[in-house]
Amino acid sequence: MTKSIEWLAAAVLCIAAPAQAADGAFLKSFTGSWAGKGTVKVDADSRPIKINCKFASDATDSSLALNGKCTGYVVFSRAIGADVKTNGKTYTCKYTGSSTGPAGLSGSRSGNALVLGIIGQR
Repeated sequence: MTKSIEWLAAAVLCIAAPAQAADGAFLKSFTGSWAGKGTVKVDADSRPIKINCKFASDATDSSLALNGKCTGYVVFSRAIGADVKTNGKTYTCKYTGSSTGPAGLSGSRSGNALVLGIIGQR
């Protein structure tokens, strides 16, 4: 598992909103600032690291821009970004924050969550 997937999981994959909202309302529900705690593994065999994240986001009917920072062990932090777009059926995302470069993600909405998988790194 790459660092980009783990940071993204901490930041984006757990997004929740009203399950019956239209895509535009769903995406716009994330507009603003938010913060949270979680864990991340820097590789598949490592122990989880506790992190704190702060993000600001802006959305339209078909896109969501998420930018922020996650900090672990109080001594390291990483800038994180995700640009999510939808055509009404599928979602694509360009994730930035990995030391290996941007990652492309693709998936769909499932109720009140986005389920995204990595499609490659650029």
